[in-house]
This record gives sequence, C-alpha cells and structure tokens, in this order.
Amino acid sequence: MKRQIVLKVIGYALVGLWLSIGLFSGIAQSQTQQQTTTTPSFTVTYTTAETGRGQEIQGLMQRTQSMERLLSGVNQILFLPEPLTVNQQECGMVNAYYSPVDRQIVMCYELVDYFLNLYASQNDPSAPPAEVSTAGALAFVLWHEIGHALVDILDVPVLGREEDAADQFSTVLLARTDVGHAAAQAAAIWFYVGSGQQDYTNIPYWDEHSLDLQRFYSIVCLLYGSSPNNYAGLMQELNIPERRQAMCETEYAETWENWKEIIGPYVRVPS
Repeated sequence: MKRQIVLKVIGYALVGLWLSIGLFSGIAQSQTQQQTTTTPSFTVTYTTAETGRGQEIQGLMQRTQSMERLLSGVNQILFLPEPLTVNQQECGMVNAYYSPVDRQIVMCYELVDYFLNLYASQNDPSAPPAEVSTAGALAFVLWHEIGHALVDILDVPVLGREEDAADQFSTVLLARTDVGHAAAQAAAIWFYVGSGQQDYTNIPYWDEHSLDLQRFYSIVCLLYGSSPNNYAGLMQELNIPERRQAMCETEYAETWENWKEIIGPYVRVPS
C-alpha cells in the first residue's frame, strides 16, 4: 500500500506543481515572441543504479515519470539558449548538483530516499504525507540547481554567494503558486530538521552553503515577503521582529524583479 501511495503522489504532485504557468506569471513577454527554437530546454535521463535500494528509487521515478512530467510543462514555457540534461543517478551520497562542464543537473536517487525517510519520521499529524513533502523538496532542489545552471548559461552576475542566490531563485519562483508555497515549506522543514542534527562542535564554516538554520530562515523570510498575511503568525512564532519582516517584503520584491529581468527574454507563455 505504501509503495502505491508513493507512486501516485510523487508523480502527480509534481505534475500539479509545474503545469501551472503561474510560476512565470508577471514576466514580460514582449521579448519572447522571437523565441522560435523547438529544442527542449530540459531532457531527463537515467543512469542505472547498482544497489538494490537505488534500483527501487530508479524504478519509482521511471514509473511515475515525475521529472519528465514536471519538465514537460517547463519546456513549453522556458526556452534557454543552451539545453540542459537532468540525469537521475546513484551517487553514493545524498546529493544533487549542477555540472557546468557537460551542462548537466544530477539528481541523486539517495536524495529521494533521504527525503522519504526524513518526512516519514516527523511526528506531526497535521503535516502532509511524506510523499507529498518529498515531491515538494525535490522541486525546490531542482529549481535550486536550475538557478546554478542559469547563472552559468546566461552569465548572470552574482553579488554574493551563488548558493544563496540559487536558494533565493528557487524560493521566489515557487512562491508564485499555492502548491509552490507548500514545496518551499517542505524545503524549509528539511533545513530546520537538519539544523537540529548538525554537530555544532565541528561546523564547516568554510562551506559554500549557509548553515541549515540560516537557509530555513531565508526561505521563511522570502515566503513571508511574497504573502505577509499567510505567514504573519509564523513570523510571530519565530520571534522575527517587525523591522526584519518589512525587510523580507523588500527582499522578496527585489529578488523577484531581478530574476524576472534575467529570465524574461526566455519565457514564452503558451497561447
């Protein structure tokens, strides 16, 4: 029974998330009418897993066609000057990354397994099913890596750490739809739980990523900035002062406007 739930929910939750062109709503289309290429921006591939569990996750993703359905909708809207491959493979670790050498986004089977276990272990009866949260977290990670790819392909100047910029890109884009908000919330929970498991006696301050707790607050801040009324209670619960809340609204607006200007020329909303 659990396997059937996973097969259905991961596949169709992602479809519902991405076929909505609301993710790109508000982007000027005046520059997009000249986009005539028929080459899809994203192609999904699989590398055969060697371990038993890896093969199970690979089979899960192939049967649900989750990434294919997700990116099929995006391929109707976003037309990049260079095509990208999203390769699902066994990595030997929980990971996902963008490789600029071969223009490839790698989504590891171990990451799917990690998310399923993470959300299943949460003792919150009001939380979405683990499979739904897994789908949301995977969506956040994918757009994070697409953010890295855009920086590379479009020569986007990044003033600050690129990892932070990729988190911001993923969050503000997800914040364009209600289901996207749920996906970003799942990612925030991931970082919040991770912060509680972090060894604070041996923190890699040299790492290119912000600390998990910082990433949690950054996502929450941008989500609040996109919809203050819906997150006012959470901001009070987290004891975030009004001055910072006001800054979150400004940061969301600025981040969205900046990315909108960058990707606008490559967006074509279907007629």
